[in-house]
Amino acid sequence: MQNMVIAEFTAAPGKLDELVGFLAAALPDTRKYDGCISLDVHVDRASDTIVMIEDWDSPEQYDRYLQWRMETGLVDQVGGLLKGGVEGMAIRKLEQLDI
Repeated sequence: MQNMVIAEFTAAPGKLDELVGFLAAALPDTRKYDGCISLDVHVDRASDTIVMIEDWDSPEQYDRYLQWRMETGLVDQVGGLLKGGVEGMAIRKLEQLDI
């Protein structure tokens, strides 16, 4: 992976299944978005957290994708399913080091 993104979504109490359904409906568009190489989804049921591990062609393409998601209102919509609202989402962008 050249440009990894790790996105974590902690579900509000009792909302994990709804969050999974929401993401299942939204992620096909993410996988088709220009620059998305791969996207894998995992769940930590002990903490009701969804972890997405993504690979993008470049950090700029991911930034354009995230801006599109904000403009279309998806980020605000998912916030209603998260513990603490949008603050229940954490995104880390990592670049591979050749060492």
